[in-house]
Amino acid sequence: MAYTLRTASPSADTSLAPLLDSAFGRANRESKLAAQLATGYPAYDAGMSLVASAEGRDLGYGLFLPRRFRIRGCEVSMAISAPIGVVADARSQGAGSFLLETGLAAIKDRGMRGAVAMGGQEFFRRHGFESAFNLYTCDAHRDLLPQDDAGEWVGLAGEDVPQLMELFALNYGAVSGSELRTNAALDWESNSAAAYTLVHRRDGVAVAYVRFRVRDTLAVMECGAKDAQAVTCLLAFLRRLAEEHNRPNIEVHVPPPHPVFRALFRRGCMAESNNFHDEVMLRIVDWKGLLQDTAESWLRPMIMCSQDELSLGIYGTNYCLKRTDSGLEVSEGKSTLHLELPANWAGPLLTGRLDWRDLYFETSGGFACQTMDPRGHDLIGMLFPPGTPMWTYSPVFEIADE
Repeated sequence: MAYTLRTASPSADTSLAPLLDSAFGRANRESKLAAQLATGYPAYDAGMSLVASAEGRDLGYGLFLPRRFRIRGCEVSMAISAPIGVVADARSQGAGSFLLETGLAAIKDRGMRGAVAMGGQEFFRRHGFESAFNLYTCDAHRDLLPQDDAGEWVGLAGEDVPQLMELFALNYGAVSGSELRTNAALDWESNSAAAYTLVHRRDGVAVAYVRFRVRDTLAVMECGAKDAQAVTCLLAFLRRLAEEHNRPNIEVHVPPPHPVFRALFRRGCMAESNNFHDEVMLRIVDWKGLLQDTAESWLRPMIMCSQDELSLGIYGTNYCLKRTDSGLEVSEGKSTLHLELPANWAGPLLTGRLDWRDLYFETSGGFACQTMDPRGHDLIGMLFPPGTPMWTYSPVFEIADE
């Protein structure tokens, strides 16, 4: 079927809400999410709000939201591919693929390096997306939390946002997949049911915050603290929440580098991780640009191993990384020291979901890590260290998760 494409604003075009409600089989979720992103996100790009039509009928919609992520400790411009949906009677006829591939081309044209998607694993995997992020949880039993005075916790105010941006960077900066938040309200305050963002101030300045929701479970979706004192206040407040809602446990979804995760672990709380059921995926559309954006993370191990040049084989293309007086030069080509990455491993290796140990014990695909000399082992260990990759999506996306 031949499709036509147009751009449309979810906040202004009244036909989009019924289209999204029909595509996802539920009202006022994805349609509400798209409308709020269009009206409240500074990063919203009207040229990437796409509608696919055929024979005079709108059949699908896709929104691609530009964002900046931290990958390998560096800032990378990417997009979030959500929501993307096609009405039921037009599925498996190419409309979704048309929207996604058009959106990915637009992403690349705008200088973004890739896209993140959640859900629809089978669909996205057909289009080159790879599972690249995990979910981390501390099961915080309330009896293990401190009984200290938690202090006063109040609703979020506009003047708190600059401090929250600093706290987020301090607490999540080491996490591959954390977003660089903006001062937009949608980056901090959830509009979904039974979800709240509260802050704790010291001398009039926000030093801790917590975003939690009360459903079948009591879950902390995000939090941050300035120092050890603020961490203790936050943990004491979690105990208060558990007691007020008569819950023996709180699920705290924070990654291992986070100070709250570490404090809970030291108190004996059960730390868990899983692969998010492979639902949070990544596709890179510009590997050369991404390697350049993350140059510092490749250059450092090359310097430590006295290696001036190497190349990586990624999906049939070889990328040569060469040290220069000004930094790292990335070009297409093959070096005498070459590493061919196994199929479907490039994204997870980039985020740290897979690491050098997986490469070492991988025996399929002709990978030769086990026959490398010690210098090669050292270099691979530093090129692909283990990470704690987690997409720290902002609260507005909880609308689609109610």
